Amino acid sequence: MKLIIAKYKSREMSFGPREGELVQNPKKAKGRGLNSIPIRFTLMSLFFTALCTFLQYYYVLPLMESGTSSILVIGMIALSILIPAAITNFAANKLTGTIRELNKSTDAIAQGDFDKPVNVDCACEVGNLADSFRAMVNRLNSNIVRINTLAYTDAVTGLPNRAVIGHVLDLAAQMRGRAECKGALMFIDLDGFKRVNDTHGHEGGDELLRQVSSRIIEGGFNLTRDQIENCTTAFGELRQTCPERLVFARFAGDEFVVLMPGDHSVSSLAEHANDILKAINRPFMVCGNELRIGASIGIAQVTTGSDDPRQLLINADIAMYSAKESGKNQYRFFDESLTPTSVIKLKLICARQSNRKN
Repeated sequence: MKLIIAKYKSREMSFGPREGELVQNPKKAKGRGLNSIPIRFTLMSLFFTALCTFLQYYYVLPLMESGTSSILVIGMIALSILIPAAITNFAANKLTGTIRELNKSTDAIAQGDFDKPVNVDCACEVGNLADSFRAMVNRLNSNIVRINTLAYTDAVTGLPNRAVIGHVLDLAAQMRGRAECKGALMFIDLDGFKRVNDTHGHEGGDELLRQVSSRIIEGGFNLTRDQIENCTTAFGELRQTCPERLVFARFAGDEFVVLMPGDHSVSSLAEHANDILKAINRPFMVCGNELRIGASIGIAQVTTGSDDPRQLLINADIAMYSAKESGKNQYRFFDESLTPTSVIKLKLICARQSNRKN
């Protein structure tokens, strides 16, 4: 989805109570009175008609009656005709120039140049047309931003969603050999979340998810929400470059995924995993009740098991499953030893991820 941008600054226009609704300043209404194109051309026609009549009556006729050279007389007549025509042509070109400029802006936007400003500010009816176009674009921009937000943001936690994680991993796979998109991935699954949902309902579960996401960001990585990468541009579209900052997303249900760009040692990853577990193990207050839950974390790196970034998610999921099988509330790194004994589990995981996408 493309975002259309029109840059506009005017002291004569303001937005009304509804977003995108354009309100004109009645004291400076465009296209009215002397700003009206028909009135301007009518007055200009009257003025030059009167001027030509005056010149011919007081200058051309006396020359003709005095027997002055016919060449001079013809020249005076031609001059009295050409001057109004030239001025009219100048005025018409100035008017159509604003129309051409507006046409260039709309053509540029139609061809994908979404940064092209609408450089038209005219007091006549063309200015009204440009203002209406800007208002339309502003409303469209607002709608597109909302659509992109719904497409790439989790409605409960406000984090990036599964679509963002899939995009980043696919992008990293496509860019192999052309760019360095190394990193590590953590797959976090909450232990005991279903009990909270059953006891306190979905509202309580949603509140717990919001608190958990904040604790992982702040306690696990010592960051704020503003410091994590949302992987979208100012236009609301997904970025086509590998992220440089940490990406934290709600993957599905009570599952979260952390993408950590760059090279990371096993010790640093283990330290982050321990910090996450400590943060989640502290009691939560939900609906006036103190709750305790845990988490199982699987960790995988691009250089571990496969150089395909898309395999990273599966490897981390396998490691998380192993941590859960080993007693929950712990973390586990993916390694090759998990593969031979986890073929059936891997198939179940792949089927589960396929169901998530559907």
